[in-house]
Amino acid sequence: MTGPFTRMEAEILSQRLLLEAGVGDLVSAARAAVDGLPRPARLVLTGCGDSICSAGAVARSLAERAGLPAIAVSPLTILRTEACLQEGDLLVALSVSGRTARVVEAAGSVRKAGRRVLALTCGKDAPITREAERTLVLPYAPGKEILPGTLSFTAGLLTFLAVAEALSPDEGGGEDLAAASRPAAARLLALISRARELAAAVSPDAALHLLALGDLVPIADYGRMKLLECCARDAVVSDPEEWCHGPFFVAGSGSLLTCLIASQDDASFFAPAVAAAARIGAGAIGVVDSAESAARAGLSPDRVVVVEGGGPLTPLLCAVPLQVLAMERARRLGTVPFGFSDAQRRSANHGAIYGRE
Repeated sequence: MTGPFTRMEAEILSQRLLLEAGVGDLVSAARAAVDGLPRPARLVLTGCGDSICSAGAVARSLAERAGLPAIAVSPLTILRTEACLQEGDLLVALSVSGRTARVVEAAGSVRKAGRRVLALTCGKDAPITREAERTLVLPYAPGKEILPGTLSFTAGLLTFLAVAEALSPDEGGGEDLAAASRPAAARLLALISRARELAAAVSPDAALHLLALGDLVPIADYGRMKLLECCARDAVVSDPEEWCHGPFFVAGSGSLLTCLIASQDDASFFAPAVAAAARIGAGAIGVVDSAESAARAGLSPDRVVVVEGGGPLTPLLCAVPLQVLAMERARRLGTVPFGFSDAQRRSANHGAIYGRE
């Protein structure tokens, strides 16, 4: 592996090792982090960038497993809406670095209002830990190089799910996540290889339209972020029916639908969009739960990555092919991570994320 995406590729591959290691220790750490806390009335998940995408993708699964209502809310919404958190809520705030400005501010605001805060971060002494009642350390060690988040995204997503296991009213609650992580790890290399093949089969210049429903909408948003970070190319994100009402009218022969499909029931909603795309000469690929879903959506079997049996990790397994597609597209276009190198843009980007200390 050589070139500007060497470390990103290494982290994509390392996601398998994180899953293979299992999540037993992470669930144990989560249990210790929430031990002694009153059972919350509701879980409010927050973060910025990749972190809010992972929160949105697992909120429903987290609610089901923990037996509690759960929502994902941006930190800016928390800061601007006093009633966003209610009595008895627990804010679960994810910041990989521990110093993302808006997340730290939101945690501090919630703490000052008398609500409880659980921080998820890599840094035991990071600024966010000073605004939290409890801290849970992510299974990820960031390097000095800034790069598009992949392994860090997986660590955050797993940690959210570990919190759900820790809060589950069922005895031995870590078994479901641990059971899902091992087969997911076994599937990962095949998914990466298939995503590489798919990336090579489509034009790197195609205008991407990412279509998703439900839990996979935040994953589509995450995929859009990877495209922006890897090759400074934007993408449309929409549900399949709204795409037919709006973005369809700016699509054409140079467009490519990327359909994220979690079930056969969902697949039928994608079929009209795939058919409409074909009529105007646009292409369509998919990341799907099964070959049957691909067929029901009208997707060609040689134009899909099939994700099977992911359970609570289905959003993650759908995110990994998007990581690969973004990276391979950037390589073919000859771009560098984040798509820009001038100091002014990097300074503006850094300041927006971490504040201007």
